[in-house]
Amino acid sequence: MMTIVVCGSCNYLAFGMVTVMLPHLIKDKLGAGNFAVGVIVGVFAVSGVLTRPAAGRLGNRYGRRSVMITGALVIGASFGLYGVVPAIALLVVLRLSTGVGEALFYTGAATMVADHAPPDRRSQAIGYYSVAIYLGTGLGPTLGESLQQAIGFTQTFAVAGLLSLASGLLAIPLPNLRIDETSGERPPLLNRDALLPGSVLALGVMGLVAFDAYVPLYATDLGMSGAQYVFLTYSAVMIGIRAFGGRVHHMDPRRAATLAMTMMAGGLLVMSSVASRATLYVGAAMFASGFAVQFPALMTMAVNRATDRERASAVGTYTAFMNLSLGTGGFLLAIPAAAFGYRASFAFGSVSAVFGVVLLRVAVQRRVAPALLVAEDLA
Repeated sequence: MMTIVVCGSCNYLAFGMVTVMLPHLIKDKLGAGNFAVGVIVGVFAVSGVLTRPAAGRLGNRYGRRSVMITGALVIGASFGLYGVVPAIALLVVLRLSTGVGEALFYTGAATMVADHAPPDRRSQAIGYYSVAIYLGTGLGPTLGESLQQAIGFTQTFAVAGLLSLASGLLAIPLPNLRIDETSGERPPLLNRDALLPGSVLALGVMGLVAFDAYVPLYATDLGMSGAQYVFLTYSAVMIGIRAFGGRVHHMDPRRAATLAMTMMAGGLLVMSSVASRATLYVGAAMFASGFAVQFPALMTMAVNRATDRERASAVGTYTAFMNLSLGTGGFLLAIPAAAFGYRASFAFGSVSAVFGVVLLRVAVQRRVAPALLVAEDLA
């Protein structure tokens, strides 16, 4: 487990570096506008959503480790080329490559975590692994901005690429579990049990798109030197809850997810309400506290009923919704950001999270009602 956490930390440290540099690369170096920022930040999810279902099958056939290492190599190569790309069109191609690599890496790693965790500890195990992700994405912006100022765009993107390559090398000692698909029914590309939690995840991730794409630029508008400390606050809250919030991880996953989506909506609403540094930090902390619980709770819902043969498919289906939201969110959120400013994109994300709460509530009521009817018949 510790090796997987270290691999994830290296890879997502690189993602954190790229997150804070990419909007400035698009606007300052390549001369594009706010709409292009939203589109390019999110476009990597298009290839990711197409890759994730297949990544589950590849993990069964070739092993979780093999898929994870392949993803790290693709990510590292694409990040290294960001800094030398001469045009927006080529950057889009590289972002699509990043999406393929991230889909492979995360599906392999997350399935490996779920394989080795008992069902009653699965949410906690997923939460621990995601600590690596948010440790990386929290420290990455600080490292990225510091290196950018010291050595420039090109060299900083090269460092990010090397970190992702290192995550693949560190994964080599991990076991390479394969699942025999020659006997029995082949698992579907899309897992039905993962559709509801994946849909709710997608609605919540809209806010994450707004956060990643526009907080770096919004912070500059507020007169801040950069957004690194906002991302650091976000990551610290996320890590604290996922590492030490044991009681939260033992809650019923549906209830935990509902509370989490409510906090995410509230945090984004605070960020959009008043243009100030205080509301930015408070909103970021609220949003982080919600997302810290939302992702593992919903993923537990997606994989708990899956067999060993189906687990990779469930992880791939569930996380495909995240990529779907990242991709469509980039386009959708670019519209209010371009028309009304960055705070409008935060408000859009808040409304989307509210729809996620409604979807969860409706789904619970529909499942409870038939159960009550059966109980009355038996009585």
